[in-house]
Amino acid sequence: MNLNTLNGIPDPADQGFDALLDWIKAQIAVIRKTSLTPEILKTFRPAELGDCPAHPLGPEADPAWRRFFLATLLADW
Repeated sequence: MNLNTLNGIPDPADQGFDALLDWIKAQIAVIRKTSLTPEILKTFRPAELGDCPAHPLGPEADPAWRRFFLATLLADW
């Protein structure tokens, strides 16, 4: 499992609440089973979002920003 990628994280704008909740519950189960070995810790690095394109709705209009937000929420929980 690569713990430092936004690939595979659903875009919250494309998901219903129940689908997001199911995804979060499944990811929490994966995280609980994961042992933080030295090999896994070597895969950690800062995530780079890049520049969010200007949009009247702000950064929330960018799918990468929404995925990053969801990943941050999951990590916090």
